[in-house]
Amino acid sequence: MKAERADLAPAKGACAECLRRSWLLGELSPLLDYHRGDPARLTELLELDDNALIDATAGSRRGALKQALNGPPTDQGVGVDGARTICSHHPDWPAGLPASDSSMLWLSSSSIVFSRLVRSPRVAILGGRNASPYGIEMAAGLSRGLAAAGVTVVAGLGGELARAAHGGALELQTGTLAVASDGLRRIRPAAAARTGKAVARRGCLVSRLMPDASGRGWGLPAAEATVAALGDVAILIESDGPDAAFSSARAALSSGRPLGCIPGPITSHLSAGPHTLILEGAQLIRDARDVLELLYASRHEVVPDVGATGPPATGFDLRILERVGAGEDTAERLLRGPAGTGSVLAALGRLELAGALRRLPDGRYQARAPARRPV
Repeated sequence: MKAERADLAPAKGACAECLRRSWLLGELSPLLDYHRGDPARLTELLELDDNALIDATAGSRRGALKQALNGPPTDQGVGVDGARTICSHHPDWPAGLPASDSSMLWLSSSSIVFSRLVRSPRVAILGGRNASPYGIEMAAGLSRGLAAAGVTVVAGLGGELARAAHGGALELQTGTLAVASDGLRRIRPAAAARTGKAVARRGCLVSRLMPDASGRGWGLPAAEATVAALGDVAILIESDGPDAAFSSARAALSSGRPLGCIPGPITSHLSAGPHTLILEGAQLIRDARDVLELLYASRHEVVPDVGATGPPATGFDLRILERVGAGEDTAERLLRGPAGTGSVLAALGRLELAGALRRLPDGRYQARAPARRPV
């Protein structure tokens, strides 16, 4: 079958050669999907130049794809109304991302918004597609604290944890960077598309694929790798081990890039990834302040005085918060102590109103702030 290349002329911010790469990834998407279960091999393939990538994956389509790819550029434009792009030849290409001869991103916002976000200190939030209520709250809480400190939060769209990270920052009306695993017109599932729209209003969605291209299954590990590369530091919150988030986090650690991990319950399989990487040398992260210390140490800068990163709590309310965090997560359990019913229920109400506690649908309470540190 003859490959027909889309008309690829320079769009604002990106050159024709880099647009060819985006087109090629869309053409090879079904073949790249064979490697979605092996993130390391997928990363190796995506680091190849265009012709080497075709040789490694295209099989009988090699000749047709090379002919289409290397044909003379046209001047009809990319055929995507309002599309914005940036490539590795642009001065605002983010440091840390591969800057090969054919690297580019499609943007949902102007390059001005994108540049503002990437010029701020950036923290990449990583996590598996499956998430616990604990992981979701940790992602949202970290992002709130980081956004309050003027940090750009970077995350994917492929799971509840990533979407919670965007939601936490958006609560403070700040912009985030979201990396889509599909083209910007084909974001799936519906929950990811809704979060993407919210991000686009204040921040920026990015994708390596042309707007109508599908990333199939390989797009998720590729997007997680891009998330990790966009951050000055990366934080892994939950992962059961052999998934895209864990692979991207381990790759960051192996390359010497700053990595932090949130510890979780040792009884949860979702804690396996963070605990493994802490043992391998990742920084243990308790709250947004720990992330800021890791971030600014990596930038060789002093941590700015941003105040407390969590909701304030003192006295009786703090003791109730600590008991919830220790597992006494229902009103019935909390009422077993010496305090009166009215005092406990009033404290729960105040803590929930302050955002320190969240009441789950089954009636249990969940702490949204970390335990206080020893003095």
